[in-house]
Amino acid sequence: EQGRLATAYYTQGRVEKELGYNDKASQSFLKSLDISKGSTDYDVQFLAASQLGTLYAYSNLIDKAFDSYQKALHFAEIANDSIYLSYVYSYLGRIYGLKEDWKQAENSYKQAIHIAENISNIHSRNLGLTELSSIYRYSGKYTEAFDCLQKQLKLVKELSPNNEAAVYLNTGDLYRYIKSYDLAVYYLNKALQTTNLYTKRSAYHSFYYLYNSSLKNRHA
Repeated sequence: EQGRLATAYYTQGRVEKELGYNDKASQSFLKSLDISKGSTDYDVQFLAASQLGTLYAYSNLIDKAFDSYQKALHFAEIANDSIYLSYVYSYLGRIYGLKEDWKQAENSYKQAIHIAENISNIHSRNLGLTELSSIYRYSGKYTEAFDCLQKQLKLVKELSPNNEAAVYLNTGDLYRYIKSYDLAVYYLNKALQTTNLYTKRSAYHSFYYLYNSSLKNRHA
């Protein structure tokens, strides 16, 4: 009964989150965690804590997000679930990134990628590589960022062409960032070949920023 009720509140929270009712979703996830407290239902505890952390992160409640992800890490460790561990280290990496603690963010993502490689989980490894490349970009480690994107490009060929386009987008945007405009144009054009409207829209946004940057450089 306790497990079913905790799962019901977790499921309710997911629906509320999808509908954009974030405050209600947070309360549902908290209720799920409260009901399952002391139980061995680590799956629902992990999922509720990680979803709660994501909601807090979106609301810029960084400390609360960090605490929730730490709880999720605890449940993943108790459950000895490598998939959960891989994902939650990426989630923690995001929080360290928001705090601009680049070293801790890098370490968290490396841990996530290492676990994902050991269990051959393409999706969690792809997540780790994507976000680690951003951390390297923000911290000025451009060579390392490109290396992550190259590894990711090889990886996503096993997934779908649309995932390749997302890597091309990130690669083009990185070249734009370091003012290698010809290469930026090349990769952004490759990203535009996708049928994914979100990736296509982001590529057009990058072209807009690229155009403005090149204009400024000409007049500098």
